[in-house]
Amino acid sequence: KQQHHQTAKDATMVENGQKEDKNTACASCYNTIEAERHVAAVGQLWHTECFRCSVCDVRLSSWYFEKDGLLFCREDHWSRFGDRCQQCAQIISGPVMVAGDHKFHPECFRCDSCRIFIGDGETYALLERSKLFCGACYKHQHCSLLNTVAKGESISDAKRKVPHSIRLVEIPWSNARTDRIRLAAAPDEKLLFAGTGTMGGPTSGCKSVRISEVTLNTDLMSLRVGDKVLEVNGTPVRDVPLENLQSMIENSGKVLQLTVEHDPHLLAEQQQQQQHGADGGETMVRGASVESG
Repeated sequence: KQQHHQTAKDATMVENGQKEDKNTACASCYNTIEAERHVAAVGQLWHTECFRCSVCDVRLSSWYFEKDGLLFCREDHWSRFGDRCQQCAQIISGPVMVAGDHKFHPECFRCDSCRIFIGDGETYALLERSKLFCGACYKHQHCSLLNTVAKGESISDAKRKVPHSIRLVEIPWSNARTDRIRLAAAPDEKLLFAGTGTMGGPTSGCKSVRISEVTLNTDLMSLRVGDKVLEVNGTPVRDVPLENLQSMIENSGKVLQLTVEHDPHLLAEQQQQQQHGADGGETMVRGASVESG
């Protein structure tokens, strides 16, 4: 998903003593601003000589960056608050491609296998937070896993090899389909699989949405129980009411896009908690049933 960083702000350059505010003291040196040229920015007035970066003290032009009331030149703002590209480790100053918590330059967001650039909204898979594949190359790799199972290795052994992944998955949408995806959500992620008692489905925004049940077929094989849903059709799910997510899914049109995170370590903990809950006769938080069709 593509995002944009904060852009530079434009300060007002005031000539010949035109006053922008009743308070004519400089915000930096606190001396009175006379009839000389000065700057109006962030609701304050500055001598042109005092309008400087708070880090390197370089004199700023009419363009500047501001954070918590402090002024910055472009280089210092980027070095302090800019995101670093997951691929090249350089500061991202313009548009950014986002995969979960990981960010890339658009020109670095390319498949490690076929080297094709992956555009905004195109399927991808980021494996072990370091290897990026386009949807086609990841599908080929996934087919290799299925072939391994077909050659005699157990499905459980094969699943143990499934790495941590963040994926944008496309699911063809049709009223004739019978596949079902069940989402479970809770304001507190720990409530989702902890099995601490019977509770109704949440109606407020959710911090965590996970797949609690999925009917697998060739289109849905890459979805697994326990996968964390990050986005539905490009919209982040955090703090979105579950019923709204369900409505977004049901009105997806011909294609449903889910951005999901598979964490094998968290999945192992979840399975242990589920087993503990089953032994104690406890139940999970109820999720909403979402059917692909």
